[in-house]
Amino acid sequence: MRRDVSPRAAALLAALALLAAGATGCEGSRAPSGGGAGSGSGGSAPQIDRAVPDAAPSGEQVVIFGRGFDPVAGRNTVRFGSVPASVLAGNTTELSVLVPSAPGGSQPITVQRGGATSPPFPFTITAGSPTPPAIGWLVPSRGPPGTRVHLRGLFFGNAPAVTAGGAQASVLTAGASHLDFEVPPGLAPGPRDVVVAGPGGTSLPVPFEVTQGGLPPVLVRIDPPGGLPGQRVVLLGDGFGNAAAPDVRFGGVQAPVLRFDASRIEVRVPPVPGAPASVSVIVSRAAGASSNALAFFVAVPAASGGGGFAPAAPMQSPRTRHTATLLADGRVLVVGGLDGRGGLPSPGLASGEVYDPATDRWTPVANSMSVPRYDHTATRLADGRVLIAGGFGSTAAGITVHRSTELYDPATNAFRPGPLMRTPLAGHRAVPLPDGDVLIVGGQTVTSGGGAIQPVNVADRFDAQSGQFTQGAALPPRFGRDRAVLLAAPGAAALVVGGRDVSGEQQTAEWFEMLGGSWLSGASGGLLAMQAPRQLAAGVVLAGGEVAVIGGLALQRSPPAGLDPARTAELMPTDPLRPSAGVFSLRTFAALPPRAAHTATVLADERVLVVGSALSAAAAGSAALFDSALAFGTPTAGSPQAPRFDHTATLLFDGRVLLAGGGGEASAPASQLGRAIPGGVSLPVTDSAELFQP
Repeated sequence: MRRDVSPRAAALLAALALLAAGATGCEGSRAPSGGGAGSGSGGSAPQIDRAVPDAAPSGEQVVIFGRGFDPVAGRNTVRFGSVPASVLAGNTTELSVLVPSAPGGSQPITVQRGGATSPPFPFTITAGSPTPPAIGWLVPSRGPPGTRVHLRGLFFGNAPAVTAGGAQASVLTAGASHLDFEVPPGLAPGPRDVVVAGPGGTSLPVPFEVTQGGLPPVLVRIDPPGGLPGQRVVLLGDGFGNAAAPDVRFGGVQAPVLRFDASRIEVRVPPVPGAPASVSVIVSRAAGASSNALAFFVAVPAASGGGGFAPAAPMQSPRTRHTATLLADGRVLVVGGLDGRGGLPSPGLASGEVYDPATDRWTPVANSMSVPRYDHTATRLADGRVLIAGGFGSTAAGITVHRSTELYDPATNAFRPGPLMRTPLAGHRAVPLPDGDVLIVGGQTVTSGGGAIQPVNVADRFDAQSGQFTQGAALPPRFGRDRAVLLAAPGAAALVVGGRDVSGEQQTAEWFEMLGGSWLSGASGGLLAMQAPRQLAAGVVLAGGEVAVIGGLALQRSPPAGLDPARTAELMPTDPLRPSAGVFSLRTFAALPPRAAHTATVLADERVLVVGSALSAAAAGSAALFDSALAFGTPTAGSPQAPRFDHTATLLFDGRVLLAGGGGEASAPASQLGRAIPGGVSLPVTDSAELFQP
């Protein structure tokens, strides 16, 4: 279930997220191409812009936002009136401090850096007891006794105590907003409450799942299922361990481990003798237990194209708002979409076709789906089949939303009907989970009264073992998430960002944790706040573990003055061990075309390729390459062969990117196609395909 805290703590956490997302100069920010440099400390006096809260008793934690602070927290001197305060953490734009023991009433805050002191900022020291601790999140959220757990939150004090399942835990390191503890020995497997006791009392419990020790790791899937030496890939499963990095081997060759937790490992593919070749991947823990083996295809790079585009064989049908899914054997399945024929509302396509990069040929799927569909999802399952879910269709009265699904089997090259979803959905997003299930989030559905179609805050879950859909979470996401970004990211089973609710575009993010199927809106209920509302953005996970949300539109809600979502990107670390976890920082690319309904693809060398846009003909026909940190972007060496939006982009095993289809009436009425972009470009729906060659 969703975690709750006291109203005071919840308000503070929400304010922290909103203000932190708006702060400049966040961790990792650099001056991007076209403007948008983060601010530094410079040589002028510090400036305080806000204190949260602006009134609190002695011993309370307060976050001071401003600029010009020393990047080393301990070199800042913070005073409440004339009384120095303990500085817990900080950077150039924010400082976390404890309110000192000082007389009640007005005690203005000042920050001194070197010989320069800020103007005083109003603050009131109130009477009363400190606030009880508030737990934000813990990593990992499951493991056997003896597991080291990192916990983040607020108001822990200087000497917190921790219990797990009622047993006293050993606290290894501690601070006012973070601590590490060891899961006590002797706890039986199952969910166990973790509670922190601090100066203000005890926190509300947060569950930790105690697992049985000694079981071997289980490897469920590898994403992608093939690639180049040096490429970053993700292994999903269970029992990978938390303390010592697991040993991962591709065909017996050890792979460098970049980051890991109990259910997710990021590695780089090692050089394997005999490539191209299919090899077995095995995960072993330090104690010696080894996992089952999964196949991975180690490819060799395609001939260099100098960063240009080359034509590929055209599809057998024009398609836009379709899906493309990389199969386990390296081919690409393209399903459904609109073909631009037959007027509006368009019935959509029930066909599919498979692209073989080795032969540059498209082969039709042997049969058709049960219904035409577009704005659906298509997700490769751990057994190699593809789950195709929901989407729009049409009737004589107009568009409709499907509850039905299909399963594509590469072994037979055919579709068959799948289970019904709990809710009809279109414009939703889907992501595989470490246990092999598929999480489906957001989209639009038909209202209970019938007829009206609007965004909905739902989460369905495809249970891979039973082959049926179950409730995706104990509680749904807080907001509707139509045309959002949904990613599997470090530190979270899934993260959903932006999208559109009934009231307009969202400027928030929520993440999903496996334990109990909980949706977490930041630390203990404070929303993860973005810098701008966005829908129709593109999202990727960068080499450093940050989630990047690129471009998008704000049609119903106005972004901050001077901020154009279509020419910006936002980055957020999801690893709770990083100080800026949960804080979105901004990148501005004013010199590059605006982007919406585009694609973003992380290449094998970690650069990011962005292609197309629905906002202008020039943007639709353009592409840009960004560095691995998304700090700098430049146009590609050559332009795409065709202008595109609502197309697909798929990274192939050999490092090339397949672009397929796209186009249509971007500004067509929503009542006819389920979505409208006022002023959007109009392009013929295309059957063309092309290959980006790094």
